[in-house]
Amino acid sequence: MLITAESLSANIEQLRETLDNNGLLVLPTDTVYGIASALTPGGVASLLGAKHRELLQPPPVLVADLNSAEVSFGRLPEFALSLAEYFWPGPLTLVIETSAKLPWPSGKDTPTGTTVALRQPDNDLALQLLSALGPLAVTSANLHGKDPATDCKRAMDYFGDTVSVYIDGGSTPGPVPSTIVSCVDRYPKILRQGALSASQVARVVQLEENS
Repeated sequence: MLITAESLSANIEQLRETLDNNGLLVLPTDTVYGIASALTPGGVASLLGAKHRELLQPPPVLVADLNSAEVSFGRLPEFALSLAEYFWPGPLTLVIETSAKLPWPSGKDTPTGTTVALRQPDNDLALQLLSALGPLAVTSANLHGKDPATDCKRAMDYFGDTVSVYIDGGSTPGPVPSTIVSCVDRYPKILRQGALSASQVARVVQLEENS
């Protein structure tokens, strides 16, 4: 099923039903197209299966706003709050500790623990969808070794009928990823530098040395 920006509102209930049944969506973001699932074990299993990957690292979670993030995952640390208030919506992913029940395994034998990576994308269609449906597990819409999709057609070429619904928002800016900042220790630490530089982040918070 293909949905355009104009028809998104009219199809929200069908999208919710798709997610409830462990189906997958493709949606535009402010970087590339993403492939999304509900934050349930079945949904995340479908997402990983479509990407042909194991749970080496849990997928990031996209949220509609800061309030949605805190309602779902608990209050952010003060420095994470400062970063979110300054850079969201935008290409910044914040890794935080959470006591919320996560839809992937946790424990000493898994890589996931009790952290979650959160981002508010700067894309109107994505934010409309997240506001209506709540946080979603989202990863880049591409197969292993292939370039991330920057338009809906490329995503359809990759996934075909594996994805239930494609939301076409036109071309996206491109494959420069978000900057990932860990907020689980005493000081924030950059795990991956992307669209935001270390100096931009350091204007807002004091970073861990040698990050």
